[in-house]
Amino acid sequence: MKDADRALLYWLFYELDKKQRPKIEHIHHAGYGGSGQDPTKFLHVDGSNSMTGDLTLIGGAKVIREAWIPSSALRAPGIKPAAYTDHGISGAWEFSDGAEEIIHANVKIPSDADTSEDMSLCIGWSSPAMGLVCDWELAYVLTKINDDTTAAAQETLQTYATSSATANGLIVTSNTIVAATQIEATDVCFHIQIMRDGNDGSDTLADVAHIHGMVLQYVSNKLGATI
Repeated sequence: MKDADRALLYWLFYELDKKQRPKIEHIHHAGYGGSGQDPTKFLHVDGSNSMTGDLTLIGGAKVIREAWIPSSALRAPGIKPAAYTDHGISGAWEFSDGAEEIIHANVKIPSDADTSEDMSLCIGWSSPAMGLVCDWELAYVLTKINDDTTAAAQETLQTYATSSATANGLIVTSNTIVAATQIEATDVCFHIQIMRDGNDGSDTLADVAHIHGMVLQYVSNKLGATI
């Protein structure tokens, strides 16, 4: 860290620690966080709260973060279940060819997420079949506190994804959740169903497919929830 950056941070925390804290609207500093003097990229500190400052990253100062959901956190339903199997030195969910098979997941929206920005649910998968197409269908519903957790899917995203040119090679298939039409500020949880439709004529794998885990990718604009 440069001396100028260190001095800026010392000054910031000194101001926030005063008995009568000023309201610091935003900070611009050349070389600090790469924001320079660009009015679209800065750190906003709201010192109006007498106990804490509410830090918000604005514009290009926001960052992309990821929450990993391993295969062990995914579950098979009672109907049309995929099967958990050994895979190399670990394990994976196996989806048969010529069948519809399903796994489920519940994923909390992180407290540092900007719900006004699109999110992505990314599936990490593989197949012994090389360079062929798998039909993945990801259905989800978002819930707030007190929402019905048995509600029908609000959207189903279908992706015809091509397997790796390497046998059992890892592929990541991304599904975008559009904030403007699908996400509300008070949403707290994704309820997710992932199905391989091996009966779809466009699914050409003619072999099994394996899911190794999922990632929720999102834009972060704060350190966490406001106290």
